[in-house]
Amino acid sequence: MATSTFADNLIVQNAFAANQQNSRDIGVSISSDEDQYKFNYAFGVWGGVGANLAREGTSVSQNVLPQTGTPGAPGAATTRTYNYDTRFMTGEMMYTARLLYKIAGNPGYGQGDILNSRTLQSAIAFGYAYNPAQNYLSSIRSDIVERAYRQAVTKAYNGRLLAGGIWDFQTYEVDFIAKYQGWSFQAEGYYRHRRLRNANSGTSPFDLNTVPSAQFLGPAVNLGQAYGWYAQVGKYIIPRKLEVAVRYGFMDPSTQQVDDLVKEFGAAINYSFDGTYNNRLVVDYSNITLGSGGRAPDRFPFESQPGFGRDLIENRINVQYQFFF
Repeated sequence: MATSTFADNLIVQNAFAANQQNSRDIGVSISSDEDQYKFNYAFGVWGGVGANLAREGTSVSQNVLPQTGTPGAPGAATTRTYNYDTRFMTGEMMYTARLLYKIAGNPGYGQGDILNSRTLQSAIAFGYAYNPAQNYLSSIRSDIVERAYRQAVTKAYNGRLLAGGIWDFQTYEVDFIAKYQGWSFQAEGYYRHRRLRNANSGTSPFDLNTVPSAQFLGPAVNLGQAYGWYAQVGKYIIPRKLEVAVRYGFMDPSTQQVDDLVKEFGAAINYSFDGTYNNRLVVDYSNITLGSGGRAPDRFPFESQPGFGRDLIENRINVQYQFFF
């Protein structure tokens, strides 16, 4: 975020991160030198399990012992944990690819035209990521997905996927950027294809008493796919000092559900004290509209509840001072 015009990313930018929840932390990549060539590439293969070890070395099942009648044997209500050393789908890799073409100049990755470019600087790029075997089972279906992981999924506005099962994700992305004489424009589009590999991991809950009966669970839910986009334009009113910008983002998290769209409008003003990104003040405003409709796996439908499907609106102001040395 050091070279961003706003203090935070848009919701749609965070939701479509290919490496969701930092579950891939080891890998190898090969790329071209973007400072030297107009056409550039980057390819990667990634493994690992993430900082929270959500899939590694975890006990994944626990069953109630049968009553044997043997003197001194555990009672029927006693449980025993199995498979403490289970490796849960850690051998499946994520594959990424990105192609970039510089139409004119070298725009870089900074959002605003802080250098007040004398000539047009623009580029277009395409990206793809295949991220398989992502376990989004909730505690209802599997204890392997810990609370911190589920909270991270929800924070990235992908909470509707929770309890759906084990997913294979394919994410497609296209982005464009242009800068000229203090003006800047950038836009990105996203599409995520979600394949449900398995709705159940086959493990048993740690506490069978926590398994709700079928009457409390909703019917099977078809979420469909997801897509979104955003556009942002900015202008340095005072070259290398004062910039103003506006942006708008849109996301449909579940194409087979209704009344669940996410819309976000933002405006920002930032001032650089030294003509760089190293010492500046950023103030931005966001108006966020969240659709409260649609269904989600393992959650009972609430269509009959008052307010279902209505928009939830949030107004947010960020003030950020940035200093690097």
